[in-house]
Amino acid sequence: MIILKLFINENLTSGRVIKKLSSCDDVEVRKAAKQVYVLWKNHFVEHHERPQIEVKCDLKTEKVRESGKRLLAEALQLEVGHLYL
Repeated sequence: MIILKLFINENLTSGRVIKKLSSCDDVEVRKAAKQVYVLWKNHFVEHHERPQIEVKCDLKTEKVRESGKRLLAEALQLEVGHLYL
């Protein structure tokens, strides 16, 4: 019920709700919030380390994707093979 009130009354995102709950007076709520944070952090660390999947498509689609990457690289002033592209 506390979480629902935080979402509705204070218009918070899930990360901010967890942060607020981690400083709650109830010990069980604090522990649960910390556990959620640790699980969330571990999930993103594990997924960040995975290699990026390159999808092979038909020739037309691949040309459009390469063109999009090139245009993004130019706009962001990055190299075409950069991690963000």
